[in-house]
Amino acid sequence: MMTSNERRALLYQTFVDAPFLSQIDWEGATRTFVIHLLELLLKIHRYQGEHPLRTLLTQLKAYYGTDKQAEIDALLPIIDALPQGTTLPNHEIKVFLSYARDDDEPFVRRLYDDLTERGFDIWYDRVKMPNRGLGFPQEIAQAIEEADYLVLVCGPRAYTSEYVRKEWQHAQRHCKPILPVVRLGDFPPPILDQLGPNPVDAIDMRDDAQYADKLNYLVRQLSYKPLPLAHSPNVQRDDRWYLARSELQRQVIQALTGLGRENTVTITAIEGLAGIGKSTLAKMIAWDCQVRRYFRDGVFWIEVGKDPEKPKISEIQARLGMCLGLTPNEFRENPEDNKILLWRAIGARRLLVILDDVWNKEALEALQCGAENVKFIVTTRQVNLANTMGRAVRVDLLTPEEGGTLILKRAKLPETERAVCEAISSQLGGLTLAVCIAADKIADNIAIKIEKPDRAPSKYLEELKVAENPLEHLELDDPDDPKTSFAASLNLTYKGLNDVERSCFHALGAFAPNSTFDLAAVAALCDETPKAAEDGLNRLVRLGLVERSRGRYSQHSLLRAYARALLRQAGQLETVAKRHFDHYLTRHDYGDAPDFQPHHAEIGADFENIQAALVWGFSHQVERACDFLARLDNGYMSLHQPFGVRRQLLEAGLSAAARAGYARDQANTLKSLGELELREDNYSAARERYQAALALYQAIPDRLGQANTLQSLGDLEGM
Repeated sequence: MMTSNERRALLYQTFVDAPFLSQIDWEGATRTFVIHLLELLLKIHRYQGEHPLRTLLTQLKAYYGTDKQAEIDALLPIIDALPQGTTLPNHEIKVFLSYARDDDEPFVRRLYDDLTERGFDIWYDRVKMPNRGLGFPQEIAQAIEEADYLVLVCGPRAYTSEYVRKEWQHAQRHCKPILPVVRLGDFPPPILDQLGPNPVDAIDMRDDAQYADKLNYLVRQLSYKPLPLAHSPNVQRDDRWYLARSELQRQVIQALTGLGRENTVTITAIEGLAGIGKSTLAKMIAWDCQVRRYFRDGVFWIEVGKDPEKPKISEIQARLGMCLGLTPNEFRENPEDNKILLWRAIGARRLLVILDDVWNKEALEALQCGAENVKFIVTTRQVNLANTMGRAVRVDLLTPEEGGTLILKRAKLPETERAVCEAISSQLGGLTLAVCIAADKIADNIAIKIEKPDRAPSKYLEELKVAENPLEHLELDDPDDPKTSFAASLNLTYKGLNDVERSCFHALGAFAPNSTFDLAAVAALCDETPKAAEDGLNRLVRLGLVERSRGRYSQHSLLRAYARALLRQAGQLETVAKRHFDHYLTRHDYGDAPDFQPHHAEIGADFENIQAALVWGFSHQVERACDFLARLDNGYMSLHQPFGVRRQLLEAGLSAAARAGYARDQANTLKSLGELELREDNYSAARERYQAALALYQAIPDRLGQANTLQSLGDLEGM
């Protein structure tokens, strides 16, 4: 079997400058590699006058000598019978031409005609939308999204054109390879560095005498489809300006993919303080085009959180299983059984799994099921944990220059404010989240006309130096959370909130960690009208205190810790927790409806908060909580939650009902636990649960409960 280096050497010797070489996955078993290579070569159809498979086989004859000559010669007539055109039917390659009309437009027309003649489907605005107006219409965005490539015709006007910039930025966002063609100006083009960390080499087409040769080179670049992308990761992309940290990103991607080196690692840790930017870096990697092509079968994001217990472990396994097409109720309580389930579902798929906010190794070990093509990124605050991984990358505090750039870009300030912005970052200790909140506060002051752009940063810095900071004395749930620098930034923002906005911010501390929530929930918890709550949330979003995505909201764990501490300090924690309980049980209590199916998506979106509400209810409103739990388990949890999560809630409900002396709730919960034991094939335990439930139903008495439990016992005896 050839090593990956031997594969590289042979194919680079064979195809020299062929563009598809950069798309080859050099690792893996021989069979997988050969299939992958054939898929690429069959899409090209011709290389320097002949089919690339013939070129490769001819080279292999020289590589193997006389041993394989007869076998290879027998294959050549088959190769010669393959189509020789530049494209196969129904496999047209779509190209978007991006250019500035005030550069050399006749050249663009010539390029369009020549590429069209060679079989490419070219989007050229003079043909596709001759009456193009101002702005960036949806038609152009859609054309770029449907294209395989964007050819950027470079010239002085293209570099300054807002239209052209939006076109190539939209192509970047949707992972469309950009091929720069220089017609006017300097070579290489000054825009090259902006086109990505690994841009395709620019093509110099300034000299008409070399036009034919350069056109042929461009055709070769375009003559194969880019490798497919993994579907969009299941984590929101950050649309606000963030610091790229491109060197750290490059290190992680190289460690996972092996691009540029022989050996790869299975696990890469991203380690650093809370609020330092670990998750942001991991999101950038998840959305990276190179990563999504390498891990073409999926890039999956899983929130973990602190100290997962055994039920949480099965829930984490079930989350990955759902990404793979499994249902949560297939996951039992034994993590080793669940690993086998995951291993079978993964098969030969190549996946990247990102575990966010990991505190111990159990969560990671639960997903390491022996599948060969799965790599992991782990974000963690724990240095010792990170050092046990194959590779650890530390995210450090921002330098003054980095922090200044972050504030300038995020608040859209002129470069003349750099010195003040760097001083703000230094004053905040370079903690990324603190700097982001400062930038958003400065931008908000400008937007609501409290300050002018040339005054806002210096005014903020003055306040930062002199303002009293009561937030640094709050008691946080996690004593390891950073206080001084972060509290200083949050304090200036918090001081500027009105009563409704503060009420909304406080209420966020009552939501379950790492959960999402909607406007109705926030309005209920802060006891405001939906309109007032919406206005308050909109301001919190602008100030960077909460994030919004697809109609729902979420909050950084550090911000939640401060919101919860403020709620506790105000003596409102229990009051808001009761509102939280009332809201989620009222919203999802569908009475005796026989079918919860129409509501499963809504329940799933709110499930973390439903769990938190039930836990509170087991201590404060036991009967209502246990009644709701019985209906929830029958109508939703038995279908959509792993066994460990079900058992944890049912056992907690049983204990609460027993303490309160509610026999009916005990009986209902025991019967549900009996069904769970039966699903786990624990027949003896199931019988004990059913018999205990039957005794309680008889004592109440509850004839329907007795009948159903006797039926379950009869079914059990027949197994």
